[in-house]
This record gives sequence, C-alpha cells and structure tokens, in this order.
Amino acid sequence: MKSFIFALAGICALSACAGEGVGYAFENYDFKPSLYSADGRTWRIFDRPDLGKFMITPTVGKASLEGAKAGATFGIGGNNMKLEQTFRDAARSFASSKGCTITENRMVLVAQWEYSYTCK
Repeated sequence: MKSFIFALAGICALSACAGEGVGYAFENYDFKPSLYSADGRTWRIFDRPDLGKFMITPTVGKASLEGAKAGATFGIGGNNMKLEQTFRDAARSFASSKGCTITENRMVLVAQWEYSYTCK
C-alpha cells in the first residue's frame, strides 16, 4: 500500500492533485485492500467498519491507464477517475453486500473516493 501511495503521490505532484488527500489516505487506509468485483470491473476496497467508511479505487493498472489517457490528450480525453459517478454503482453494491447504505461521499485523491455508510 505504501509503495502505491508513494507512486500515486509522485504522479499527483506532477498533475497538481497532491495535498492533504495523500496524508489522509496514509492515516486512514494504510492496509492491504480487498478486491471487489462489480459491473464487470475489479475494485480495491479499503474498508474501515470502525469508522463506518471505506475508500474505493480501481486497480493500479486501471488507474494508471486512465491517468495516461488524460495526460496523453492534455486533458481533452477527460479523466473519469475524478467523477463520483464512475465509482457510485460499485460503492453502492459493496455497501449493500454488507447490509449498509451510503450516507456521504468525497474524493480523497483522483481515482480514490471515500464513502461513509450506516448499517442496519
């Protein structure tokens, strides 16, 4: 996890997306994620049931591909890793599999979204 965040921090520094999100991710999600499949894609889930939150990210390969696509087109190709709707269905599916409902969301870093949830 640390090597992934260091690599991501370096990429983000070049693309001006680094900031408190990197520190927050380190402080709250510095452990091995579980893999979760939804909508034909594989996601990495960092679940913190003790906080009622989880962070969801695409696989490292998918995140790298999206970043390269956006960089190669100077942003014209877009970067859907910034859009919450890219993550929404998988996040809802994961929360539902735990018997939970999402209450809030926020982008931690590009390609990393955090969702708060409550369970029945």
